[in-house]
Amino acid sequence: MGKDGADASRVWAEHVAEIAEAIRSLPVTVRNDLAPLLREARRLKTELQQVPDGVSAGDICARCGGECCRTGRYHVTVTDILAYLDDGLDPPVPPFTTGFCPYLSVAGCIFPPAYRPFNCITFNCDRIEGLLAPSVQAAFCGGVDALRAVSRSIASLLAGRMRLGILLD
Repeated sequence: MGKDGADASRVWAEHVAEIAEAIRSLPVTVRNDLAPLLREARRLKTELQQVPDGVSAGDICARCGGECCRTGRYHVTVTDILAYLDDGLDPPVPPFTTGFCPYLSVAGCIFPPAYRPFNCITFNCDRIEGLLAPSVQAAFCGGVDALRAVSRSIASLLAGRMRLGILLD
């Protein structure tokens, strides 16, 4: 993409505003159908994050500096922004100045687990995966499948647009 930090921040703000306007213009019935799906997605993401947290994955991620996510800027989708807007919150604006994931600060991810992108919440590197018991891995996969099903339902309400990263244009 080649955008510098200021340009990426401008594009981010424009896309967030476009998403907010698009949601306001949806029929009330679609917004009413969307709200419980977004709540369920936030619940599942929070639950999924408890798995790597249970093996102190944050320490592993802090040492690696987010190397697994050199293109993380593209992972945030319309759905992730909708989750914030549905809760009446403004999503944080990433600085886009790091060489790795722009959503990673010295304190960790700037997005609370319930608002993290699908790729981020469902990926465990080999170092983390190796610390998980087989039963925990299986339960995690079941949670990923449930989140995928909710994501498909959201996509069908939004005609598929939500799967695109908001910085992919």
